[in-house]
Amino acid sequence: MNQYQAFILKEMGITLWLSNQSLDQPIKDDLSAADDPLIIDDETEIVILAESDVLQNEFVSAVLKSMGLTVAQAQVVTQERFLQYQGPLPLWVWSTQSPLALRRSTQVINSASIDQVSQDPLQKRGLWQQIKSYQTQ
Repeated sequence: MNQYQAFILKEMGITLWLSNQSLDQPIKDDLSAADDPLIIDDETEIVILAESDVLQNEFVSAVLKSMGLTVAQAQVVTQERFLQYQGPLPLWVWSTQSPLALRRSTQVINSASIDQVSQDPLQKRGLWQQIKSYQTQ
């Protein structure tokens, strides 16, 4: 069971029944990770709502570099955890999961998934136009 599935079960009020045969560690980790509050540290300049492994993607690295950011300044979270977060946000938020509304003092970029954007020149152009619109303000 992954973190998202555990989160959905918890939100629905359904308890997880485990067999006595095996209680493997990944299930425990997934459940506790779903309960952990999101923490955005002071070094984070951009939050990316995407799959957890996107920071290893060369396209994402290139986009961050074009924004004057590094991979070390980025934090990847799921949309579910982000929507529950109540604290201060960094300057940039990039959502690849579903469109987010603009927020005061936060520059929001919406795009399709990283795989789709990196393969489609029109989507790349749209992403770049969103980034440039903030940088020219």
